[in-house]
Amino acid sequence: NPHGTLRLGNNEQAIVEPGRAPRKTAMIEARSTIQWCLYYPGVLHVPELALSPTDDRILRQSLEAYQRGDLLGALDQWPGRYHAASQGGKLYRAMVVLGVGQVDEARKALAGVAKDAPGRRAIEEMIDAVNYIDRKSESEPATAGEWLARSYYEQSRARLQPALAAARKATSIAPEFGYAWTRVAELLFSFGKTQDASKALDRGIQLAPRNAQAHALRGFLLAAQNHISDARQSFDQAIALDGALANAWLGRGLTSIRRGHEEDGRRDMQIAAALEPNRSILRSYLGKAASQAGSNAKANLELDRAKKIDPNDPTPWLYSAIQRKQENRYNEAVADLEKSLDLNDNRRVYRSQFLLDQDRAVRGTNLASIYLKEGMEEQSVREAVRAVNSDYGSAAAHLFLANSYDALRDPNRVVLRYETAWFNELLISNLISPVGGGSLSQFVSQQEYSKLFEKDGVGVSSLFEYRSTGQVRENASVYGTAGNLGFAIDAGYHYDRGVRLNNSLSNTE
Repeated sequence: NPHGTLRLGNNEQAIVEPGRAPRKTAMIEARSTIQWCLYYPGVLHVPELALSPTDDRILRQSLEAYQRGDLLGALDQWPGRYHAASQGGKLYRAMVVLGVGQVDEARKALAGVAKDAPGRRAIEEMIDAVNYIDRKSESEPATAGEWLARSYYEQSRARLQPALAAARKATSIAPEFGYAWTRVAELLFSFGKTQDASKALDRGIQLAPRNAQAHALRGFLLAAQNHISDARQSFDQAIALDGALANAWLGRGLTSIRRGHEEDGRRDMQIAAALEPNRSILRSYLGKAASQAGSNAKANLELDRAKKIDPNDPTPWLYSAIQRKQENRYNEAVADLEKSLDLNDNRRVYRSQFLLDQDRAVRGTNLASIYLKEGMEEQSVREAVRAVNSDYGSAAAHLFLANSYDALRDPNRVVLRYETAWFNELLISNLISPVGGGSLSQFVSQQEYSKLFEKDGVGVSSLFEYRSTGQVRENASVYGTAGNLGFAIDAGYHYDRGVRLNNSLSNTE
């Protein structure tokens, strides 16, 4: 507005000079098969730059901000129009401008740097990773910074295991390199290893306490361990460090929903989508949140936007299918889910094969449930079996296989062919189900937070049917979740007076 104030939330404001845009979060959008984003990609380790005494003295405040994780602050603290004298100073200049997406400016800074200067290859490899440019086979990285850049390059090629190994190599060469420890945590999160990721992240935040993305990552790790209050504090801290960090607003919105404050959660997610309007995943989650609130028009609008922004992302197609199912548009739901299954492996750029198998199971499970609603019981069984084969540890997959068998059971209990199969799958589902687990449950990992849409509370479900022949059938359930405690009590009653003598049936389960 004319007064130079950008309204971000209830109490957060960013003050900027009139006529100038607020400085944007250090985020670089990369694209290979699917859209993904890099935050604070600091890849140079300052002790490896061999700065001249003059550069070290003049750039001291900027260097301190960089080492503490504040990449935006490092650029803000650069002294006026100062031109670094040493090659190390020029490399450092290239790093801080690259961190805010100024690739051309970074290349200009590299113009006076020798080809073999420590750190140049790290910056060039980082640029190639973001722009998806193939690099010729070169010698093995020699510095911690080069290993860290190699980690991003390997991830851009969807090679997560080599990316993690490269990041770990950087921490072994430079144990005091905060950016490298945070990178290790981020990649461990991609494998769903939340405890190991938390240990690495603690070290990263200790060394670089002003890295806002690290605090946001900690929030998601805590949320994955069901420490929702602590997770919210981490997201608040990330927002305090960088009010334009969309991931932090997204995380805070999800934790609000998890605690039952749905309106506050949707508001924070709306801010995240407004800050980075071209990120498909943010639109997907905003659409999912609107769907849960019963706002069908808003949900469809956001999910359609997400599909257009990134047609290769399976997430909006999954949520769209569930939205179509809620609207009783089953044929469209099937088409959207099949599309989501086809695109599933595109997310290999930030999810391990193990987690991709879980994703495939979730999609197959929902497809099975839709086939069941359509009356296609045998097709439902086939899809549910595929989902179980994709991820045998998926409680949702076993549950829908049980439901598919249930649809084939004889209600009069004369033919008992499917009884054992149904009960076995139902038992397995309940034994391995996480607390609060539902048909959409997915373990929280990098850029997959749908489990956080679940919230604490108690629910009751009842279905009563009466037929003119005298049949009465009722199925009821009482269920609830409170923190790490979950419970469910199910009951079923069936009565049929029959059509001849001694033909009545009464059954309670």
